[in-house]
Amino acid sequence: MQDMHFAETDMLMMQARNAKVWPCERFGGNQILTKIQCLTDAGRNQFGRPGVYVDVEKELTLALLKMADRIAAESKGAYYPVEFRNAVETQGGLAVAKERINQPISEGFMRLVKLQRVDLSLEAVILSSPQFHALFTPAELAICRYRTTKL
Repeated sequence: MQDMHFAETDMLMMQARNAKVWPCERFGGNQILTKIQCLTDAGRNQFGRPGVYVDVEKELTLALLKMADRIAAESKGAYYPVEFRNAVETQGGLAVAKERINQPISEGFMRLVKLQRVDLSLEAVILSSPQFHALFTPAELAICRYRTTKL
């Protein structure tokens, strides 16, 4: 992997499939960014705001925590994913998602299948936002698609 350094006037559009962890002089030189730099022309991000970056890993963590709260609310007490929520809070959404995707189907996922709420699964959250796709391999995304459509 080549090092990529950003200058103040660089124009960059990182496609999801090219997302990596990049060293960045712009933020002090020694800092490794774990976020996808979503810059377009003239130093503006995809939302048109200058100098604003989207931390996709943080967004995934927040989306998964919100999902856990929705499960509890919409299942009317039938299921509250305490273990899942605690794991996301302590390990971060990306680590938990990758772990769960790369293991056999969890008990929590099967509970959502029984409740007919696969739309509230972490797999559905990942597939719902193209920005999250960059964090996962094509094989992991295929597993998410299979679980949300075939089970």
